[in-house]
Amino acid sequence: MRKALWAAALPVVAAACSESSTSPEPPPPELRWGQMGTMDGRFRSPVQVAVDANGGVYVADSNNARIQKFDADGAFLYATGTAGAGDEQFLTPLGIAVHNADIYVADTGNDRVQALDFDGEYAFQFGSPGSGIGQLMAPNGLATDAAGNVYVTDAGNSRIQVFDAAGTYVRQWGASGSGDGQFVDPAGVAVNADGDVYVVDRGNHRVQVFTGAGSYRGAWGQAGSGDGQFQSPSGIAIDDHGVVWVADTGNDRVQAFDRNGNFLQTWNGPSDGSAPLNAPRGVGAGKGYVYVADSGNHRIQRFNQRRPRTSRVRGLSSKGGAAV
Repeated sequence: MRKALWAAALPVVAAACSESSTSPEPPPPELRWGQMGTMDGRFRSPVQVAVDANGGVYVADSNNARIQKFDADGAFLYATGTAGAGDEQFLTPLGIAVHNADIYVADTGNDRVQALDFDGEYAFQFGSPGSGIGQLMAPNGLATDAAGNVYVTDAGNSRIQVFDAAGTYVRQWGASGSGDGQFVDPAGVAVNADGDVYVVDRGNHRVQVFTGAGSYRGAWGQAGSGDGQFQSPSGIAIDDHGVVWVADTGNDRVQAFDRNGNFLQTWNGPSDGSAPLNAPRGVGAGKGYVYVADSGNHRIQRFNQRRPRTSRVRGLSSKGGAAV
């Protein structure tokens, strides 16, 4: 693990703008940082962002096979990981989640989840290649609930698996398909304050919602570029207001919804066009900010977190299906 006290590449601070009383568009990002490279503070296709209780920002720097940590203002703190299959080594890490002092990384190419301590040092791991109970195939998104349980989108097995904070298997649900509770290449996952689980069903271009026990509650979205539609969405996060943010990767934007899937707003970078999003894959929220892994531009963008206005566009649809 390598550590530093400040960033090798300083964040770019963008000018603020005032909020219109008629437009739901958010302000330009307060800052953005990163560019393509292997030095500290640079990225090669960052894919996910997580925010801890103190405002620390963790980035899954996928093609550099590492995790980087920054403060809330983009100052580099440390990086951990190298390419490989050993402890604290990664192959295409795609997901990251933080709970208290525990950092969980979806080590996708190694079909496992690694747990790190608050300083980025290896703690333990769980999962092994396969389709059995507790086994994983290309794990992608990660999320934790209030009790510290870890939710894993087991993409290669088209299911969600849940483990406790120590990595012990708890339960699972899902199967391959397009029906209620079924998935095609599930990606991001998030858990709200009430314990509801939101899963980005990437191959079906939708978001599905479940109880913490895995009972199906509903879904929204379909393929397209309109409000509330998606093209291969990836990451998802829930902010302090309960707003659900989805990285709509194929449409080069992020969309916001209320907890029931009602569309609130969309944005693809600052309104002046100075920093448009390019294939954003991850989104994180916390401590008053929304962070976007602007993967195609090899950088992170930060926006003010504010509650968008309610929209008239569609919401959660449910057939009252049972858990899979």
